[in-house]
Amino acid sequence: MAYDWPGNVRELENIVEGALIVNKEGDQLFFDNLLPHQEVKATIVQPSSNESLLIDDVTARHIKYVLDLTKGRIHGKKGAAEVLGINASTLRARMRHLGISFGRGRGRSL
Repeated sequence: MAYDWPGNVRELENIVEGALIVNKEGDQLFFDNLLPHQEVKATIVQPSSNESLLIDDVTARHIKYVLDLTKGRIHGKKGAAEVLGINASTLRARMRHLGISFGRGRGRSL
């Protein structure tokens, strides 16, 4: 089986992990359905001259997006920390710093 992959191994790993998170058909993926052209592309937002995107704002948006994908799960298999490639305690500390609520009864902060 040979596929031409335009990125590095870590990028492939991220694509596979993301696909497993949103996969509605169990824990199996078929590479025929996971080609690079199906990768979700991010939209680059250009701030106007009177606004700027702070790194904390961008980080918070990305964490919230991943939390939405993982249905609020932070740690464990298919948790947001695993998807982001960081330790769960590090993710919780960043969430605290950014004012993103977590835990039981957390409200949607999107």
